[in-house]
Amino acid sequence: MSTVIEYPPEARGNLKRMKEWDQAHVRGILGIRAASREEHQALLRLKWWCEDNGTSTCSTIILLTESLIKADDAVRPLKTGGPMIVNIQQQNTFIHQTERPRRLADLNSTMDSISKGGLSGTTTRIALESLVLLKAMQMPYSFCFRDFPELSPNCFRKVILRLNQRGFVAPVEPRTCPRFYRLTPKLLLRLMPENTRV
Repeated sequence: MSTVIEYPPEARGNLKRMKEWDQAHVRGILGIRAASREEHQALLRLKWWCEDNGTSTCSTIILLTESLIKADDAVRPLKTGGPMIVNIQQQNTFIHQTERPRRLADLNSTMDSISKGGLSGTTTRIALESLVLLKAMQMPYSFCFRDFPELSPNCFRKVILRLNQRGFVAPVEPRTCPRFYRLTPKLLLRLMPENTRV
Protein backbone atom coordinates (compact mmCIF):
# COMPACT_ATOMS: atom_id res chain seq x y z
CA MET A 1 0.00 0.00 0.00
CA SER A 2 1.52 3.31 -1.09
CA THR A 3 1.56 6.22 1.36
CA VAL A 4 3.03 8.77 -1.08
CA ILE A 5 1.02 11.99 -1.00
CA GLU A 6 -0.06 13.32 -4.38
CA TYR A 7 0.19 17.11 -4.52
CA PRO A 8 -1.66 19.26 -7.06
CA PRO A 9 0.51 20.99 -9.69
CA GLU A 10 0.14 24.36 -7.93
CA ALA A 11 1.72 23.00 -4.72
CA ARG A 12 4.58 20.90 -6.08
CA GLY A 13 7.96 22.37 -5.13
CA ASN A 14 6.44 25.03 -2.83
CA LEU A 15 7.07 23.88 0.75
CA LYS A 16 4.51 26.25 2.30
CA ARG A 17 1.73 25.09 -0.02
CA MET A 18 2.68 21.43 0.46
CA LYS A 19 2.49 21.88 4.24
CA GLU A 20 -0.95 23.55 3.93
CA TRP A 21 -2.09 20.65 1.71
CA ASP A 22 -0.95 18.09 4.31
CA GLN A 23 -2.68 19.95 7.16
CA ALA A 24 -6.02 20.40 5.37
CA HIS A 25 -8.95 19.18 7.48
CA VAL A 26 -12.75 19.06 7.50
CA ARG A 27 -13.28 22.32 9.37
CA GLY A 28 -10.85 24.30 7.25
CA ILE A 29 -11.76 27.98 6.84
CA LEU A 30 -10.66 29.99 3.83
CA GLY A 31 -12.00 33.53 4.08
CA ILE A 32 -12.82 35.38 0.88
CA ARG A 33 -12.13 39.08 1.20
CA ALA A 34 -13.20 41.72 -1.29
CA ALA A 35 -10.57 44.24 -2.45
CA SER A 36 -13.06 46.78 -3.78
CA ARG A 37 -16.67 47.86 -3.41
CA GLU A 38 -17.59 46.16 -6.70
CA GLU A 39 -16.10 42.85 -5.55
CA HIS A 40 -17.98 43.11 -2.24
CA GLN A 41 -21.23 43.74 -4.14
CA ALA A 42 -20.49 40.69 -6.33
CA LEU A 43 -19.96 38.56 -3.21
CA LEU A 44 -23.22 39.89 -1.74
CA ARG A 45 -25.09 38.94 -4.91
CA LEU A 46 -23.57 35.43 -4.71
CA LYS A 47 -24.60 35.15 -1.05
CA TRP A 48 -28.16 36.27 -1.80
CA TRP A 49 -28.42 33.93 -4.81
CA CYS A 50 -27.36 31.00 -2.62
CA GLU A 51 -29.91 31.96 0.06
CA ASP A 52 -32.70 32.17 -2.54
CA ASN A 53 -31.78 28.75 -3.99
CA GLY A 54 -31.31 26.98 -0.67
CA THR A 55 -27.57 26.30 -0.96
CA SER A 56 -24.53 27.49 0.94
CA THR A 57 -21.95 29.86 -0.51
CA CYS A 58 -19.15 27.47 0.48
CA SER A 59 -20.37 24.52 -1.60
CA THR A 60 -21.17 26.82 -4.56
CA ILE A 61 -17.71 28.40 -4.52
CA ILE A 62 -16.06 24.98 -4.17
CA LEU A 63 -18.00 23.59 -7.18
CA LEU A 64 -17.16 26.64 -9.31
CA THR A 65 -13.50 26.37 -8.27
CA GLU A 66 -13.38 22.66 -9.15
CA SER A 67 -14.81 23.30 -12.62
CA LEU A 68 -12.33 26.14 -13.22
CA ILE A 69 -9.35 24.01 -12.11
CA LYS A 70 -10.51 21.07 -14.30
CA ALA A 71 -10.70 23.43 -17.27
CA ASP A 72 -7.22 24.79 -16.50
CA ASP A 73 -5.80 21.26 -16.18
CA ALA A 74 -7.23 20.41 -19.61
CA VAL A 75 -5.68 23.55 -21.15
CA ARG A 76 -2.28 23.31 -19.36
CA PRO A 77 -0.66 20.96 -21.97
CA LEU A 78 -1.54 23.46 -24.73
CA LYS A 79 0.34 26.30 -23.02
CA THR A 80 3.78 24.79 -23.74
CA GLY A 81 3.80 26.23 -27.25
CA GLY A 82 4.19 29.81 -26.01
CA PRO A 83 1.81 32.58 -24.95
CA MET A 84 -1.74 32.18 -26.14
CA ILE A 85 -5.26 33.32 -25.31
CA VAL A 86 -7.57 30.60 -24.05
CA ASN A 87 -11.28 31.35 -23.83
CA ILE A 88 -13.02 29.07 -21.27
CA GLN A 89 -16.81 28.85 -21.48
CA GLN A 90 -19.06 27.10 -18.99
CA GLN A 91 -22.28 25.58 -20.27
CA ASN A 92 -25.05 24.30 -18.05
CA THR A 93 -27.41 21.96 -19.88
CA PHE A 94 -30.80 20.83 -18.69
CA ILE A 95 -31.72 17.33 -19.84
CA HIS A 96 -35.41 16.46 -19.81
CA GLN A 97 -36.77 13.02 -20.44
CA THR A 98 -40.45 12.28 -20.70
CA GLU A 99 -41.72 9.54 -18.42
CA ARG A 100 -42.61 6.30 -20.13
CA PRO A 101 -43.88 3.09 -18.55
CA ARG A 102 -41.24 0.40 -18.23
CA ARG A 103 -43.64 -2.06 -19.86
CA LEU A 104 -45.79 -1.54 -22.92
CA ALA A 105 -49.52 -1.40 -22.24
CA ASP A 106 -51.76 -4.12 -23.59
CA LEU A 107 -54.31 -2.12 -25.58
CA ASN A 108 -56.92 -4.88 -25.62
CA SER A 109 -56.71 -5.60 -21.90
CA THR A 110 -59.92 -6.51 -20.13
CA MET A 111 -58.31 -5.75 -16.74
CA ASP A 112 -58.49 -2.01 -17.43
CA SER A 113 -62.26 -1.89 -17.10
CA ILE A 114 -62.08 -4.00 -13.92
CA SER A 115 -59.36 -1.87 -12.34
CA LYS A 116 -61.19 1.42 -12.97
CA GLY A 117 -64.12 0.24 -10.89
CA GLY A 118 -61.85 -0.65 -7.98
CA LEU A 119 -61.74 -3.84 -5.97
CA SER A 120 -65.42 -4.65 -5.82
CA GLY A 121 -65.42 -8.33 -4.88
CA THR A 122 -63.43 -11.18 -3.41
CA THR A 123 -62.92 -12.92 -6.76
CA THR A 124 -61.77 -9.72 -8.45
CA ARG A 125 -59.48 -8.89 -5.54
CA ILE A 126 -57.84 -12.34 -5.60
CA ALA A 127 -57.44 -12.17 -9.39
CA LEU A 128 -55.73 -8.76 -9.25
CA GLU A 129 -53.45 -9.84 -6.38
CA SER A 130 -52.49 -12.96 -8.33
CA LEU A 131 -51.80 -10.86 -11.44
CA VAL A 132 -49.45 -8.54 -9.50
CA LEU A 133 -47.63 -11.40 -7.75
CA LEU A 134 -47.19 -13.52 -10.89
CA LYS A 135 -45.91 -10.59 -12.92
CA ALA A 136 -43.63 -9.45 -10.08
CA MET A 137 -42.05 -12.93 -9.82
CA GLN A 138 -41.06 -12.74 -13.49
CA MET A 139 -39.23 -9.42 -13.03
CA PRO A 140 -35.53 -9.50 -12.14
CA TYR A 141 -35.81 -6.22 -10.24
CA SER A 142 -38.13 -4.36 -7.89
CA PHE A 143 -41.40 -3.10 -9.35
CA CYS A 144 -43.72 -0.09 -9.19
CA PHE A 145 -47.14 0.84 -10.60
CA ARG A 146 -45.55 1.75 -13.95
CA ASP A 147 -44.77 -1.93 -14.51
CA PHE A 148 -48.52 -2.61 -14.51
CA PRO A 149 -50.04 -0.34 -17.17
CA GLU A 150 -53.14 -2.56 -17.28
CA LEU A 151 -54.03 -1.42 -13.73
CA SER A 152 -54.93 2.08 -12.66
CA PRO A 153 -52.60 3.61 -10.04
CA ASN A 154 -55.41 3.60 -7.46
CA CYS A 155 -56.16 -0.09 -8.07
CA PHE A 156 -52.45 -0.96 -7.87
CA ARG A 157 -52.19 0.93 -4.57
CA LYS A 158 -55.10 -1.03 -3.08
CA VAL A 159 -53.62 -4.35 -4.20
CA ILE A 160 -50.19 -3.46 -2.79
CA LEU A 161 -51.71 -2.37 0.55
CA ARG A 162 -53.40 -5.78 0.93
CA LEU A 163 -50.27 -7.68 -0.13
CA ASN A 164 -48.18 -5.59 2.29
CA GLN A 165 -50.58 -6.35 5.15
CA ARG A 166 -50.28 -10.07 4.40
CA GLY A 167 -46.47 -9.78 4.32
CA PHE A 168 -46.04 -10.80 0.67
CA VAL A 169 -44.46 -7.54 -0.55
CA ALA A 170 -42.36 -4.88 1.16
CA PRO A 171 -41.39 -1.34 0.10
CA VAL A 172 -37.82 -0.79 -1.06
CA GLU A 173 -35.77 1.59 1.08
CA PRO A 174 -34.81 4.39 0.68
CA ARG A 175 -38.17 5.76 -0.42
CA THR A 176 -38.38 6.82 -4.05
CA CYS A 177 -41.00 8.41 -6.26
CA PRO A 178 -42.69 6.32 -7.59
CA ARG A 179 -42.50 3.84 -4.70
CA PHE A 180 -40.83 0.53 -5.54
CA TYR A 181 -41.69 -2.80 -3.92
CA ARG A 182 -40.04 -6.21 -3.65
CA LEU A 183 -41.29 -9.73 -2.93
CA THR A 184 -40.63 -11.01 0.59
CA PRO A 185 -39.19 -14.37 1.64
CA LYS A 186 -42.53 -15.14 3.33
CA LEU A 187 -44.22 -15.33 -0.07
CA LEU A 188 -41.42 -17.42 -1.58
CA LEU A 189 -41.50 -19.88 1.33
CA ARG A 190 -45.28 -20.18 1.00
CA LEU A 191 -44.94 -21.05 -2.69
CA MET A 192 -42.37 -23.81 -2.06
CA PRO A 193 -43.75 -27.37 -1.87
CA GLU A 194 -43.75 -28.96 1.59
CA ASN A 195 -41.18 -31.65 0.69
CA THR A 196 -38.54 -29.10 -0.45
CA ARG A 197 -38.54 -26.99 2.74
CA VAL A 198 -35.57 -27.34 5.03
